[in-house]
Amino acid sequence: MPEDVQKPVGDGLPETLPEWIRADGITHIKIKLNGDDKSWDLERVIRVHQAAGAGGFVYSLDFNEKCPNVQYLIDFLHELKSRSPEAYGRIQYIEQPTARDLKANPQNVVHEAAKLIPVVIDESLTGIDAFLLALDMGYSGAALKACKGQSQSLLIAALAQKKKVFLCIQDLTCPGASLVHSVDACGACSHRQSDRGERAAIRSRGESRLGKEISRNLYH
Repeated sequence: MPEDVQKPVGDGLPETLPEWIRADGITHIKIKLNGDDKSWDLERVIRVHQAAGAGGFVYSLDFNEKCPNVQYLIDFLHELKSRSPEAYGRIQYIEQPTARDLKANPQNVVHEAAKLIPVVIDESLTGIDAFLLALDMGYSGAALKACKGQSQSLLIAALAQKKKVFLCIQDLTCPGASLVHSVDACGACSHRQSDRGERAAIRSRGESRLGKEISRNLYH
């Protein structure tokens, strides 16, 4: 927020979120959260929402495994919806709320949370077996990143489309070939939404030509 900048640098570059939004045409905002302080997490989402202001903005929330349990996430979402329905309504998906080791934490099933907002794995996505286990535990789908390996991203994307589950693609501002890979993968998937290549989120409701071809060869 503007009031947080006590000593502006004044170099001509944006220094607040509203300024960055205007300068770069940002539409998709990823909000990092603590996961161990619900009041702080709620305030952060609400303040980012206030800073973003009116417009077609959408958010993703990333707890980086910090939620102590799934109930923390459920309570957080209910309270956010009560305090700021508009901010809640802009959330596209939630990323990796609890510990990445799914086998070691079988209690962390997210079926109830995923009924509220799609929940995807990130750190847990180490391969196809982990992806399938996550789906069994109630996850809506996965977040794909080219920096984790382009071949694996293609395999998971194909499997996700075959199973018609939620999929999001995040390029992490990677340059060169990895950015081309991310954009192309997003373009090959159905019902995609993107924001100038910085972030892309898609919900796989059908199978693209690429997805069908890979699925036909690998998963039939």
